Amino acid sequence: MIAILTTFAKNDRVDLLLLNDTPPVLSFEIIRPNVLIFERDSSLKVNVEQRIMSTYLDWKYYEDRLNQNLLKRILEKGLA
Repeated sequence: MIAILTTFAKNDRVDLLLLNDTPPVLSFEIIRPNVLIFERDSSLKVNVEQRIMSTYLDWKYYEDRLNQNLLKRILEKGLA
């Protein structure tokens, strides 16, 4: 499959990832630009994108809280 994609793209800088195996941030960054190359089943695409966005937004909430707490601790106590 990667050989077909590199030939099609006329470039060897192609990564092929399975969205089921990627972390939430990477999955979201893959679907965010919404550049569709091929679609066999539009309802499946919608379901996958919905799952990715839901997982990402759940994760993002906790990441933002952790970052806020970390920044607060750094401002209070410094990096030492």
